[in-house]
Order: sequence, then structure tokens, then C-alpha cells
Amino acid sequence: MKFKMAICLAALGLAVFGQSNRVKKYYLSEVQSNGADTALYLVNPGDAATNVDIFGFSADGMTVRQADGVTSIGARSKIMMPVSQLWPGVTDVDWIQVGSDTEIYVIGELWGDGTRSAYWAASTLDDGAYMPHVAKNTATFSTTLSAINGTSAGMQTALRPRPSGSIKVVSEHGGAYAKAKHDVLDYWTDLASINWVEMESNARGLAAMEYFDYINGAKRRASLGLDTQLGKTLRFLHVATDTGTFWTGMVYINVGGAAANVTETYYNASGAVLSSRDVTMTTNEKVTLLFDANTMDPVPAGTAWVKVESDQDLVGYELFGSANGSADDFFAGLQGNYKSNQVLDYAHYQASASEWIGYVALNLGDSAADITFTLYNANGAEVTQTTITGVQPNQKVTRVGADLFGSAQGAWVRAESSGSSWAGFMLWGDLNNPRTFLSGVNAALRAKSGGGPGPVERTIVEEVENNNSYGSAQVLTSVGGAWNINVVGELAQSDAGTQVNNYGSGSDDIEDVYKITLSQPTKLIIAVSPEVSLADIDMFVLSNERANGNWFDVDPHTDPTIHYSAAGGGYESVAAVFPAGDYYIMVSLFEGDAVSRTNYGLLVSGFPLMLETFDSSSDLDGYTKAVWIGQDDSDQQANWRFSDELAGSTKYGSSALMEAPPNGAMEISGLQSPDVEVPDNGVTVVDFTFLTFQETATGEGEGLALYLKFPEAENLEFVTGLAWNADATGTPFDFGGSQFNSVSQGWFRWVSAVQAIGGSSFEYTLEPGRPVALVVLCNSTKTFWLLDNVQVYNIQTSPNSKRDGKAELIFAPATRKPKLDAAGNLIRTH
Repeated sequence: MKFKMAICLAALGLAVFGQSNRVKKYYLSEVQSNGADTALYLVNPGDAATNVDIFGFSADGMTVRQADGVTSIGARSKIMMPVSQLWPGVTDVDWIQVGSDTEIYVIGELWGDGTRSAYWAASTLDDGAYMPHVAKNTATFSTTLSAINGTSAGMQTALRPRPSGSIKVVSEHGGAYAKAKHDVLDYWTDLASINWVEMESNARGLAAMEYFDYINGAKRRASLGLDTQLGKTLRFLHVATDTGTFWTGMVYINVGGAAANVTETYYNASGAVLSSRDVTMTTNEKVTLLFDANTMDPVPAGTAWVKVESDQDLVGYELFGSANGSADDFFAGLQGNYKSNQVLDYAHYQASASEWIGYVALNLGDSAADITFTLYNANGAEVTQTTITGVQPNQKVTRVGADLFGSAQGAWVRAESSGSSWAGFMLWGDLNNPRTFLSGVNAALRAKSGGGPGPVERTIVEEVENNNSYGSAQVLTSVGGAWNINVVGELAQSDAGTQVNNYGSGSDDIEDVYKITLSQPTKLIIAVSPEVSLADIDMFVLSNERANGNWFDVDPHTDPTIHYSAAGGGYESVAAVFPAGDYYIMVSLFEGDAVSRTNYGLLVSGFPLMLETFDSSSDLDGYTKAVWIGQDDSDQQANWRFSDELAGSTKYGSSALMEAPPNGAMEISGLQSPDVEVPDNGVTVVDFTFLTFQETATGEGEGLALYLKFPEAENLEFVTGLAWNADATGTPFDFGGSQFNSVSQGWFRWVSAVQAIGGSSFEYTLEPGRPVALVVLCNSTKTFWLLDNVQVYNIQTSPNSKRDGKAELIFAPATRKPKLDAAGNLIRTH
């Protein structure tokens, strides 16, 4: 019935229960029509065309329209179209969803009576957002909140005023695809105790924005897209020094759970520090900095930008307006900056005699670099470019479009640096006398082709069901030119999969299949983690459509077409420099496991907490090599070195090698990783590839010990130990011109050794944010120990888990129990 109804209404331009099914979705929660209009800016920053669709929703969610004629965007191309052209004559499009197959940029600009005000679309639905601005001077300003429920089911959204005030419920969100739009005075008649508002929903369905208007006849509006971005380092990228034309207001809020110790640092345009100020903030407190012709303290003259550092998380924004008393009539807002990268994409360009546009790029790194601004037209063709050389650390580049590109016409701008790390924004307005509008947004951040400085912000993607075969695999794409994707999905043994691992004593069908495409060799960790900690998840990463069969019956060290992690536990991961090509990621809840279903997280990332593949000798520079003095040590040296001698025998190619002393004497030496700061919540997993082999089958007393090292502690904290097991299955290989081919001389992975001795669970509850290092100590005479693919990562395992859970550290190899078949026999997976 639902299908027939949609067909019948298609002729009217309507869709029932419709929304985009594409991989990426974007949400503009405020769209104005019926006397006003909203411009939609879509930019495809990628090197290939992408499919798109656009859906317009009424406020009650009951009417959904799909726009005709917009089905794709070419490579590096832009579409700009007012809502009035997407749906001519329609007045009930109140919010918009844009779907695409790859990452695009989506901006909405509200066009009113003499005003223009832009904001970024939400790139995901969330279960919360910060509303940082509530204008208390209601005689001069109004504050409007627009918030949508972007899902097909009702949800509850609460508005929690900070530091105090009554909690309000967004009643409209009980309806599917419904929108709430209210002046804050509709929720609270007295704003005296309200500095900001925290929005919380019981489902990941929320997208929101707010805008502020001057009232009493002034035509000024500033808009902010709302999200959950925060950080302990916050930057205000622009302070307008022309106080005869502009005023600048900067606001930051302590959203942490305790009092904050804050340092404000003020920089001039050349990057020199003008002054700094220490501030102590109570939780939920709000600090306002105003810079105009009459108020400069504490902001010193000549300030071009401001950095705010805190021991608690901060949220911030800034506003620009026409100087008080001037005839100009404009107003704009920007979210604060927390991140940086090597490429800045500015999704808008305009050039005319009556309008201007300005670009700001700020070098936030530690080294000088050049930056090249390239103008593209709407069809993706490069028009012209300008390079600015020798930009110093903390220096700010400010240029109007005409200075960069002359009279050239274009649609959007990319600024790519030769190095360092950057952030930026753009503003545009009119040149009338008096001026009537100001609009702007922050620049999008991207990694350069081939990588970036990281860490790149993690993107949460929800599983699209029925992805149970190669043909129906869910396609995952990089974001901002870099990989840091966290899928949240569900596994159930009752789900059927087309691809099957027939491992001999049983079979296991693969419930969920994902596909990624790498355009160049890429260093990645691919990992899964269950929400139910006892669940047994297996994972395979394939470079081809492998036929059903025994996927365990392969050499895990030498077969480049398959990587797998499939022991009797839930934390599974692989890491490597993967060659360019297509890859299938196969995720399964092992048949016969005691857990019948679980939510899970899948991480595909080049930016975990730590990822070291030891590709060159310089990769060992950050590791401390130490001798365990006081034990039987033959040469008082730590014999760890870089080795690529196994490049012809293993797909890993190179590793850190602990080489046994040539005289056969005992050697005990250690390798300590750089410190890792464990996140404030959730489970953080440590894993690594560990291979070992011996010259002979003997080796009594030889083994490995694993420790934690905290910066303030003199001693190591023991985790687990492992003795050489001569009965473990080995793999023949060549090393140093010698052939090692017997079982006892072969190598095995660390997990295999743990399985051979029965396994154990090692979990640590840590102080939030506490640094820790991993230490490996080896006791060796004739044994070689190879360490590779050291990885430390944190995965979100369900849509609503990001605020839950204490900080825990788990050693994944040690938690991997032997995998047994129905008869209790060990299933050899390595």
C-alpha cells in the first residue's frame, strides 16, 4: 500500500515516507520561503562525480518532496540554487535533507528583506547539540532555535538551560521528520539565569541551528549551525581591527564538569603574541570578549586572532556587526575553531561591482609554509590561482577575492598548503552605501592527497541493513580526503549472509559486508568492537571477492589478499599499509556463540590514538630502547632495530626486530612506545602484530613480558607474560639467507601464542586522559622477536554510546580466547 501511494503522488511532486538512501546525508534545519528564500550551496570537493538527491520536508513531517533535476554533481563542481527554483510555487518546505554517495559540502543561506545569513548544514544526525548563544537583551535582539527530528520515528528532545533554569521539552519531536521553530521566549519568559542551552535527545535524530535578529526595524541577522564540537583549545580566527566599520564579539563557555583554568593569548596578524590573560571559570560559566571603538580591554589593540586554552572542554563562537552609530546594517556569526589541517575549502565565491568576499587562512602549525589559493568555476575547472609564500607559524593571511583573483569569475576556492596545519573562514557582503548584509562560514578542513597532519575528526556512519553480500556491500568513503570512519551496526546470528567461511569443523556466514576503495597506498587500522563485551566477532579484510571456503586455511603472514582477526573474542583488528584497490570488510557474529546479538562498532581509520607500521628506520625514533640492568645481560645493550629482512617472506614487509645476541648469551631488553592519552570514556584497545622465531627448537626460559608505563611512575605495571611455545604452528620463511622451515622454527602471531596457553583477560580502568606507554620486554638467547603494526584505538559501538562508559584500557591479544568448535576442539585460525 505504501509503495502504491508513493507512485500515485509522484505526479504531484510529492513523496510519502521518502528520504535519501545515500551514504552521506546533510540536514538544513532552517529553510525560509513564503516571502523569503533560502539559497542552497552544494560543492563536490572530490575528483569524481557523485550522485545526489534533495528532499524538502514540511514542518509537521507529513509532506516530503524530492527535487527534480538535481541528481549529480561533477568533480570539483558546485550547484547554487534557491529553494524557490527547486520547488516553484511551494511554500511549505521548512527543512531539507541532501543525500550523496560521497562527501560534499552543503551550506544554506537565508535570504530575507535586505539580509543574507549563511550556516553549515549538519553532516549527521546526533543525540545532542550545544546552543551557545541566548541573547538576554530581548529589547534589541531575538534568538530563534530551529531543530528537526530527522528520523522516521518519534523521539524526545530536552532543552537544558545552563547554568540554571527549567528544562523544556521539544514536543514537536514526537512526530517523525518534524521540526520545531521557536523564539527562546516561547520556552522561557525570563532569560536572566540562562547563558546557553544544552540539547539532548534520546535518539540520534537531532539537527539544529539558531539565528539572532536585531529588532526594532534593523535588518541584521547572524546564524550558527549547532553541533557537539568542543575542545580544550579554542580559537577565534578573526578580530576585526577596523573598529570604525566593525565590532567583534567573542564568547566561550566552560562545558566541562569542573572549574576551568583558562589562558587567553592574543596574537597580531604577523603571529606575534601581544598579551595573555589567565581566567578561572566555574562550570557552565560564559566569558564574553568585546572589541570595538569604545571597548578594547582585555583585547589589546592590533589583535588579529585569539587562542583560548583550558583544562576543561570549551565551546565558543564569535559575532561581527556594523559599528554602533554607523549607517551600515549588517551582522554575522561563526562557530569557534578547534581543529586544523593542510587544505582549506571555501565553498563560496562571488565577484561583482556591488559585492565583496574575503578569505582568512591561519597557520596554526609549528613551521613556515606556502599556501596556494585556487579558484574553480561551477563546472569544476580551474580558473586561476595565487600562492602566498613563507607564511610563518601563527601568522594570519587575509585577502579579498579581487586581490587573489582579479576580475576572474568562479564558484568556490581551495587553499592548499605546502606544509604545517591551517584553519580559516570566509565572509562576504555588499558594497552599497550604507552596507546592508554580511554573511560567512568557516572553511572546510581536508587532508592533502596522501595524508594529513591529523587527527582527523571521526565521522559516525550508521549501518544500512541488508549489506550481507559482495553485491550489496555498504560503501564507505573517506571524509575530507582522509579515513576516520566509525560505523555503528548490529549483528545477530539469526541474520543470513551470502558469503560463508567453511572452516572445516563448521561454517560461519558473514552477516555484514562493507566496501572501501583506496586510490593510493594507505596506512589504516580496521577494527571491530562489540557492545556486548563477551560476544565473539570475527573480521576479514579481502582484496577480492573470495569464494566461500575455509578462510582460515591461508597463510595470515604471506597472503596479501586476506587479512583477518578471528579469535574467540570480540575485539578484532588488522593494521597495515594497504595497497591501492578495492577491499571488502566482512564482519560476523560467530555461529554458536553464547551471545545471539550485539551492537558493534567498525573503525576504518588512519588516525587512531596510535598506529605504527614501522615502514622506515625513522619510525623507531619515537620509541625508547632500554636494557633491563641487573639481569643476565650479555652486552648491556638493547638490541632493537629496524628490519626489512622479512620483506620477501611476509606481507608486513618491515618491523621492529629484537635480535638475539650472537654468542648465545641471555639478553633482556625493552622497547617503550610513545605516550598515548586514553580518552575520557569508552573502551580503548591496544593491539599489535607480534611474530617470533628461533634458530633451534629449544629456548627454555625465553619469553616476552608486557607492561604499562605511566609518566609519573618509576616502576612498570605488569600486564602479562608469555613463554616460547615450541608446539605452536609455524610458517616457513627466509631470514638472513637461512631457511627456517620446521614447525618449531616457524613464526606465529602473538594471539596464537596466547591461545596456546589458554588466554586471559587484562582490563584496566584508567583516570580520564591519563597518558600511558606500552612496554615490551624480551628475554632471549636464540629467539628473534618482531613487533609490528602497533595500534591503540577507541571505537563507538552504538549510536548513543559516545557519552557513556568509564575509561578502560584492554589488551586485545590477551582477551582473545581460543575459538572452539561444537565438540570443544580448538579451531586453528593462524
